Amino acid sequence: MSRRDAILGTHRGAILDAAHRHNATSIALVGSTARGGDTETSDCDFLADFAPGTTYFDLSDLVAELQSLLGCEVDVIPSEGLKPRKHARILADAVPL
Repeated sequence: MSRRDAILGTHRGAILDAAHRHNATSIALVGSTARGGDTETSDCDFLADFAPGTTYFDLSDLVAELQSLLGCEVDVIPSEGLKPRKHARILADAVPL
């Protein structure tokens, strides 16, 4: 089973639960894992929308929880912080959970 399949199948519910516990209103898989081009050493990248009032601690706790769950490095990118030219490219690969 590919990492993408595991994230979208096996771990989907746990990822969504973690995201909601840490104030994410939506989360999507992006990057090489979303495209199916990841390797064993690749990290997993997620793009998330967060509720107003979300803190850095919410974001860092979400990253830590996802790393523990998935067993790899994880980056969570808040969508509001993306530059417009990168936003379109990242969204093109996004797989909502």
